[in-house]
Amino acid sequence: QKGFLADQRDLTQTLQEASTVPMLIALDGEWGLYMRLKDAPRYPRSKGLGIKGDMELIKAYGAEVARQCQLMGIHINFAPGVDVNINPKNPVIGTRSFGDSPELVARCAVAYGQGLEEGGVLSVAKHFPGHGDTEKDSHKTLPTVSFSRERLESTEFFPFQKLIGAGVASLMVGHLNVPALDEGKPASISYKIVSGLIKQQLGFQGLIFSDALGMKGVADYAESSQVDLQAFLAGNDVLLMSSDPIKGIETLKNAYSAGTINEYRLAHSVKKILKAKYWAGLNKYKPVALTNLTKDLNTKEDDLLTEKIYEKAITLVQNAKNVLPLKNLDTKKTAYIKFGDDSGWEFFKNLRYYQDVVQLKSGSWESLKKEMAPYDRIIIGLHRSNASPWADYKFNTQELALLQKIVGEKKEVILTVFTKPYALLDVPDLSPFAAVVVAYQNAPFAQQKAAQLIYGAIPFEGVLPVTAHKGILFGRNLPTKPLNRLAYGLAENAGLNSANFYKIDSIVTDAIQKQMTPSAQVLVARNGVVVYQKSFGRCTYDKNAEQVTNNTLYDLASLTKILATVPELIDLYDKQKIKLNASLATLLPMLSGTNKADITVKEALSHYGQLQAWLPFYRKTIDSKTKVLSTDIYNATLTPKYPTQVAENIFITDHYRDTILQSIAKSDLIKQKKYLYSD
Repeated sequence: QKGFLADQRDLTQTLQEASTVPMLIALDGEWGLYMRLKDAPRYPRSKGLGIKGDMELIKAYGAEVARQCQLMGIHINFAPGVDVNINPKNPVIGTRSFGDSPELVARCAVAYGQGLEEGGVLSVAKHFPGHGDTEKDSHKTLPTVSFSRERLESTEFFPFQKLIGAGVASLMVGHLNVPALDEGKPASISYKIVSGLIKQQLGFQGLIFSDALGMKGVADYAESSQVDLQAFLAGNDVLLMSSDPIKGIETLKNAYSAGTINEYRLAHSVKKILKAKYWAGLNKYKPVALTNLTKDLNTKEDDLLTEKIYEKAITLVQNAKNVLPLKNLDTKKTAYIKFGDDSGWEFFKNLRYYQDVVQLKSGSWESLKKEMAPYDRIIIGLHRSNASPWADYKFNTQELALLQKIVGEKKEVILTVFTKPYALLDVPDLSPFAAVVVAYQNAPFAQQKAAQLIYGAIPFEGVLPVTAHKGILFGRNLPTKPLNRLAYGLAENAGLNSANFYKIDSIVTDAIQKQMTPSAQVLVARNGVVVYQKSFGRCTYDKNAEQVTNNTLYDLASLTKILATVPELIDLYDKQKIKLNASLATLLPMLSGTNKADITVKEALSHYGQLQAWLPFYRKTIDSKTKVLSTDIYNATLTPKYPTQVAENIFITDHYRDTILQSIAKSDLIKQKKYLYSD
């Protein structure tokens, strides 16, 4: 059961005020506060963080989690998870692991841990000696890790050793039966493992936590107070979540009085705990702030970081004939089919930014087959719940059967899984698929970025952190090059401040209220990224007219002004080569001596130059006798004499440009100086 930020902050404050000694507050937050608090910022889980070479991004992730912990009065985060998830059937680790490579797990865990600790929060590497290659959940039973000492050292121990070398503050010992180390006894209460191996052989001098002692993996081993005692005698400094803490404390006191626990052993752990408190700043304890909590925690930086992580992590694992990024959008029709029990709306919406993608929803295969017929490409998205790392992630039986039927239609099929890469293991043969993409989670950012990657707005860079299929092994990385299509993202990642966009809203709203226009679509892009897109008003001034959306199509008239003329004038103005009060005659000598000579650039641009709304040039191109287009002016084919196309199979002579310019120069002005839109 998840809690809420404010409730947790209040509880922390209440406990600190009630305690005569400042308390160390800990969080089990492998992917940040959201793991335990439902209104906290939401980050990707570890499986989606196996980013190629970009450990600074993971370190920044750890630092941001630390910042949030500090705001909540939290001093310890039980992260990073250092389990090497080699076994796809592992019921408890899965996406909580950075991958199935000891080297990758070590690199990512070191970076995450350093980010936490540089941010002032103690990191805890867990679950020693390694919970990644098991098929049982230690919350429910005692898993056995039945490998040789040699295998344990090369795989399970490796990341822990790297973190110890990097100076990690703490370790957590898991409830695991490891016969090669101590037969039949959970590692968390084994003296041979905690003191003999971790402290003496590996030389770790930091704080050691047991895993939660109420978990079945150790709770079934002995009576609860005896489990607590054995955990302390094994060498743990902090005992987590005893089944009966009051009885456990009494048992430890009695053991001390009886000499089972000596003063040296007790002082050893007490000093380490006090040292941790000093490191966390509890010698100068300050209460947490009680105002602006949600605002201070949920910042734009959180979204920026999450967007960058998904952009770097999503992985292209199969790309037959380099079908991705998708090309030939004008000749190949594309449809989308949603699999899974969770929403795929963000994915579908973003696909439609690039092409008129249609979602197919027919229930029966025969109906779906007919729906698919006109389409050349089929994009399938597997959308499973993002709520928990333990939620169902697989294709169901019906979906697996439907996959085979779809690829049997000999179309280009792109499969994208928004869940664990292991979902692909149940697909017997992936070779018929044109492309396979692993997006790791069904988060909104993952869906948005996956669509943009598929269409080449941004390049694929992600590296597969696990083996996902017999032919798709750990480390698979199929990079692509972008196709110069616009991407969609946050303004700050493009160097703009989104807080200023309210000014756009105000200007457009004012224009509609003053009936300068019934509606508008505004799009802002910078450095190839669309950072603002919003629609306003209705298609006409009629209050019952259709509401304008981002998908509303407008007549493409008068675009030359805003896409060519105005940007060029802005550039000239910035270079101080033109003044807004300059007359048209100074810029266009052909207008000297005409009624337009004294009109200023500013007046012309703002439609206050008394120019006529439009001039019907086409009328003079129609033969007065035959009433058809003049053959002196138009031609049916493109030739050097007729270089400009004005419509299908209609090309105009290059000399007519001068005629148009002269017509403009000689045209009358309107009598009243007022706003009048002019072509």
